[in-house]
Formats: sequence, structure tokens, C-alpha cells
Amino acid sequence: MLEQTNALTQILSNYFLQSTGSVCMAVKDDKIIYANNATSRMLGVPASDLLEQNVFGYVIDAEKGAFQKRIETINTSSEYFIVHMKNVSGDVFDLKCRLMPIIFNDSKIVMVEGLNETLAFALKKKNEALEEKMSHMSPVDLETRLPSLILLDDRIEQAILRALREAKGNVQNLSTYIMVMAVCINGLDEIEAQFGADGKREILEVLISRFKSSIRSVDSLAKDPDGYFYFLFEGIREHQNIDLIVERLQNCLSVPVLYKDKSIKFTISCGTSLYPEDGGSAVALIKAAKMNLTSNIKS
Repeated sequence: MLEQTNALTQILSNYFLQSTGSVCMAVKDDKIIYANNATSRMLGVPASDLLEQNVFGYVIDAEKGAFQKRIETINTSSEYFIVHMKNVSGDVFDLKCRLMPIIFNDSKIVMVEGLNETLAFALKKKNEALEEKMSHMSPVDLETRLPSLILLDDRIEQAILRALREAKGNVQNLSTYIMVMAVCINGLDEIEAQFGADGKREILEVLISRFKSSIRSVDSLAKDPDGYFYFLFEGIREHQNIDLIVERLQNCLSVPVLYKDKSIKFTISCGTSLYPEDGGSAVALIKAAKMNLTSNIKS
């Protein structure tokens, strides 16, 4: 058996591309009888464990029939084509491959040779993950160009320091509040589904313009990558002023937005936090505001 395996490996090496990044496997009677390390990495299964497994178990359902027919009827080397394969984690790979039949021990074996498309897919996923990470690290929200939470965090910390200086370092002497407000604009997902990303961006520009017109020049407006908006208000002297601020922000969306002859009306859900009542840091205040926002949405 070992001699046959070595002999088969030698034959396959004469045909397959000698590239560690290229998928190479051999199929006999729908079963995988050889798989290289690149195949193992793509499918997420040790190469030895792939042996005798049905190759069609790694092809997405919609393509199993077509791929099986190619393997069963192939008599000469095929042109490259795309087959979508999935690994044990459910990730789908666009594999550009060709088939080549050979006769070994009086049996037909179909070699499957894949070009290095899988690495491009993996690189795409890595880049997407990096972009997601960078979006949370950027001082500016990439969608709206508003300040991000990183910049808002710094502004809140500076506001806390100013308040403490005025109170001579004693929170008991504070005469005003610092308020952080988290806002969710209800219905934006439906807007993107109806008008696309460009339509959503243009409508957001209108809503943001209204937000800015309803706050003071000294107040701050920011946005996170998840679609939540945050406001920072300083110098709030009375608790009842909080309700007035919320009402003013809600009223700025009372007039529908006209877009492509359609009248679109929005509502918002708000959550607030106060310094020093709800936290002594920017992180604590932002978290508290968003937790209160979640409660508002559920109710």
C-alpha cells in the first residue's frame, strides 16, 4: 500500500504545479485519495484525514451536480474553471481549477489542480478584517467624515478635566453637568436596501446637517462604525434641560426628508449619561449612554 501511495505521489508530482500555494488533490470514485498541504489549509482538515472522504462534501450544494458530472465524464485535460468549495468552518473559496485524468493501476484517477485563487480570497478576508479594525481606530468616521469615538473620547476627557478645574478638583463643587447622548436613527437599514449606499449617504448628509443645526457650536457630534451617533454637551445646569435637548433633536427629524420624489420620515432612539452621576471617564459615559439607548429601543 505504501509503495502504491509513493508511486501515485510521484506520478502526480509530474503533472501538478510545483507551488506550495496551489491546491492539488486526486479523486478516484468520488473519493479523495491524495491531497497536498495547500488543500489541507483551504479545507481546514489535515491532509491525512482528507483521504477517502467524498470530494463533493466540500463543494457548495448548488454546484455539486455540475462538478460531479465534470469529474465523471472528463477524458482529457480541461480548461480552468471556477468551483466554489467550502471548508469545515463554512467559509467559501473561489477555486480556479482544472481537471486532468490519468490511469493508475488500471483505474481512472482525476487530478484537481487549483490555481492560487484561495490565497487571494484569504487576503481579501484579511484586508476586510484590517479595514474593520482600522475603522474603529480612525479619528474620523469613514462613512460620514464625522469625528469617531476615538476623537469623542478625547473630547469627553478634556471636558471632564475642565469641569474639575472649575470645581477645584472636587466633584461635589460641580455646578453643571456633562452629558453624553447616544442616538440611533431608526429605519436607516431599510433606506440602504431601497436606495443603495449612495442614497443612504446623501440622506445621512441631510440628517447630519439637521443635527448640527440643533446643537451649539461648542457641542460635539460623532459617529461609530456601527451606525450610532453620539453627542457631547457641556455646561448643562438643570436636569430638565436634558429633556429639552432630547426633544430638540427629535424635532429636527420631524420634517420628512425628500429624496427621489419620496417623502421619508425618521425617528430616533436616545440614551443619555451624565458626569459625574453615570461615570467618571469617557469610556464609562459612552457605555452608559449606549446601554440606556438599548433599553429605549426595546421598550
